Amino acid sequence: MFSIFGKIFEKLNLRLNIFNRSNSPSLKFKQTNKGDGDNVAGDKYVYNNQNPSNNSFAEVVWAWSIPETHQENHKIIEYEFGPTLLNKSDQIVKDLYINFSSSGFNLNVEGTPQLNVFEGWNVHGEALNLITKPEYRYAPNNLLYPFKIRILFKKGLIPPHDAWLYFSFGAPNVKKFEKEVRVSELQIKEFIEGKDHDTRAFLRFLGLSNDGSNVG
Repeated sequence: MFSIFGKIFEKLNLRLNIFNRSNSPSLKFKQTNKGDGDNVAGDKYVYNNQNPSNNSFAEVVWAWSIPETHQENHKIIEYEFGPTLLNKSDQIVKDLYINFSSSGFNLNVEGTPQLNVFEGWNVHGEALNLITKPEYRYAPNNLLYPFKIRILFKKGLIPPHDAWLYFSFGAPNVKKFEKEVRVSELQIKEFIEGKDHDTRAFLRFLGLSNDGSNVG
């Protein structure tokens, strides 16, 4: 079971109304990455004001939701994490989009029950593009956790190429948040051969740790 919600609430000092997830279908998106990626400039945070005349933006913050432990044995290491978005404002948000893509990792993306409030596309098995359905209203102090990511490493079989991932979200009244990460084959090898393999260490390795630096 995931225990991140309480930790997120403590960090952000929020009281949240959690969605009722009963009777919601679970959808899966499978992603197999074979290339080494391109058009990635490195780590960056980008905030774009799509409508400079609009000074009233809803504040949406986020953190990674992670399980208590990762999966590891003498053959493999598997990590699981997913983005949790919180509407911290007093505004209704519509047309919220979320994008995720990756290359170079042995990775799959699995939808959660909340994926049913989105329309989505899985582009060539390498990208997940979501936008909330026209009738959906993202209310204040509510959260969204639409998908989770699993990354598998086989010990002794380090991918012979660099790897990267990309994550972004925004809406007409939400400033765009964007994050790109690239890690080299050598960096992956050094991490796998190191001693600290828990999920938080892996997110720190990627520059995506839950230490507050990822709150937009």
